[in-house]
Amino acid sequence: MQVGQPMKRDKKMTKVVYDRYQSARNRKSELHDDWYTQHAFYDGRQYVRYRGGKPSKRKAPTYRVRLTKNLIRPIVDTAVAKLNQQKPGWMVRPTGPEEDRIHKARAAERLLEFLYRKLKLRNITQGTLFWAAVTGTGFAHVNWDKSKTLTKGKVTGAPLVKVVTPFDVYPDPAATSMDDARWCIVKHSLSAADMEANWKGSITRIQAAAESANEDAWFDADIKGYISGGTVSEGEETYEVLEYEEAPCAEYPKGRKIYQCGLITLASGELPNGRYSLHMVRVGVAGGRFWGLGIVRDVMDAQREYNRTFSHIIELRNLAVNPPWIAPNGSLKTGRVSNRPDSINFYNQNYNKPERLPPVPIPSGLYELAQSLRQSIADISGVHDVSQGRQPSGVVSGRAMGILSDQDATKLGPAVSQLELWIESLGQCILEMCQEHLDPDVTLSIVGEARSAEVTKFHRGMLDSELDVEVQPGSMLPKSLSFEREMAQREFQIGALGPPDDPQTLIKYRRALGLGLTDHNADEEVGRLYARRENVLLEDEDEANREKVRVSWLDQHIVHIDEHLRACRDPAFSELDPEVQIAHEQHIAEHYRQLHMQAQGLPTYVAAFGEDPSAQQQPEQPQQPMPEAMPPEQPMPEDAMGGGLVGGGTPEMNEALVEGGPGVSPYGEEMSAYG
Repeated sequence: MQVGQPMKRDKKMTKVVYDRYQSARNRKSELHDDWYTQHAFYDGRQYVRYRGGKPSKRKAPTYRVRLTKNLIRPIVDTAVAKLNQQKPGWMVRPTGPEEDRIHKARAAERLLEFLYRKLKLRNITQGTLFWAAVTGTGFAHVNWDKSKTLTKGKVTGAPLVKVVTPFDVYPDPAATSMDDARWCIVKHSLSAADMEANWKGSITRIQAAAESANEDAWFDADIKGYISGGTVSEGEETYEVLEYEEAPCAEYPKGRKIYQCGLITLASGELPNGRYSLHMVRVGVAGGRFWGLGIVRDVMDAQREYNRTFSHIIELRNLAVNPPWIAPNGSLKTGRVSNRPDSINFYNQNYNKPERLPPVPIPSGLYELAQSLRQSIADISGVHDVSQGRQPSGVVSGRAMGILSDQDATKLGPAVSQLELWIESLGQCILEMCQEHLDPDVTLSIVGEARSAEVTKFHRGMLDSELDVEVQPGSMLPKSLSFEREMAQREFQIGALGPPDDPQTLIKYRRALGLGLTDHNADEEVGRLYARRENVLLEDEDEANREKVRVSWLDQHIVHIDEHLRACRDPAFSELDPEVQIAHEQHIAEHYRQLHMQAQGLPTYVAAFGEDPSAQQQPEQPQQPMPEAMPPEQPMPEDAMGGGLVGGGTPEMNEALVEGGPGVSPYGEEMSAYG
């Protein structure tokens, strides 16, 4: 927790902070009951209402069925998972056209990617979104913790990001968002050890203030209990500390921040970077309203009726299976009928024997009503079967399921917009804290784009004095991978991505699949790292280093071409020496030439034997001897009947026509084959 210097007792400021806290708490009292009830519905306790912070549940006869079919929990979990599905698309805008500022903006983006994993911001996002979905508003609190570290060994300090429940936040009652709030209070419950770690000697001063509280007429009994040790939890005293933050104004141009516990101001100072440490995300934004509506609020009534409908179905089933008895008064000797197997019920013969009433049928419309209520809950929340991993009835096409999933994602669009603004504000605050507090001697190892052993060195001087963080609009929208893959395949087949035989088209196709090149083929990671090292050597002004870069038949030419082209499209490439640019172009051209040779079917291994693939010729095939020409056809003599040889071909046919076989005249004269 970031703290300032301890100050002397200031009764006036203490009373101002406390009065503002009381005003905000009174306005939130009704909201607390609603939030407790909404959280109870998520937990499955859907017959409970909260009044004054205490649960109340109406009593019911023992025969009544109170069934709970909780549809709210999977809806909330699905919505939170879809909103947290994509990583934020960080963008840090350069504050000028200078090359140094462009490189610093890229370094800031790398740092955000590193901190997203190091600080476990995905878990923070999930916790914040949970409260936003249940109560309508979620908060994340950012501070600089000197006891943490981003590297092993040396303690250098690190950003501390925590999820704060809306119950502990008390904003300016006139605010519509954190942007126009004049002040905001966050309540922290700290143990005695934490109090001493943050503010040494604070426990002694708090106890002394509690003993002298009677001297202050305005200090009522509520505050006396508030500073006299706080609440007792599991044998350990906890102290409620108010973190008061006030936005910059004419009186305080840089704002102010105060930590207060009872009569004691623990620390006071300027608001870091003039920015609140509290960052808000809302689900279900209402115009002019600070607090969001959430998902649970709108489906609670439909969930109640859904539970009642199924409870009535179970009650009618019980009546149908075990209908009630009817009997004259005094006919039973035991006073009641036993339904146990093999039991004997004695009755008075002077009366009619007991008999059951006709069973009550279960109306079929109840099932239709239950299904209608279930559909209403899905329509209101925007989370249908396809979003929860279930195939909708009557839908078998993968494309149709993808369209339905996209429709659900579209309904979450407003929540995604709020989430992106929250991520943007959070990233800006984290970078500013790193810029101010990070040890300049610290070197961070940041994983590169290939997500493997690539390392980028980072230190505080690589951050620009002015930072402008932005999240790509729509980058956190949930996506349907199956639908995207189908559309990518279709675009590849019709040539929308480019000529199918172009290497760049294959790269575009794999990226459009949503897999990414490095995930599609692990070998490409090594190829990309090697190509990037070649880019560094090719940009060297020393010609000897540039000549070390050779195109080998072992290279993955498609991957190398893609990486080299990315380097050439970089704005910094135009600033290089013309000889360096020519070396790049010749290197890429050689990759294209060898790739073309491979496409022609020429073997790649010939380069290993010192042969030139371009000069390699196909081995000559042995010539087959040409068949000899048939002798010219001679005219056949005709017999006395004017006919020629009979038979027309095969010996069988000749045998069938004449005696003696082929070449025999029907008159017994032998003739040669050619007359």
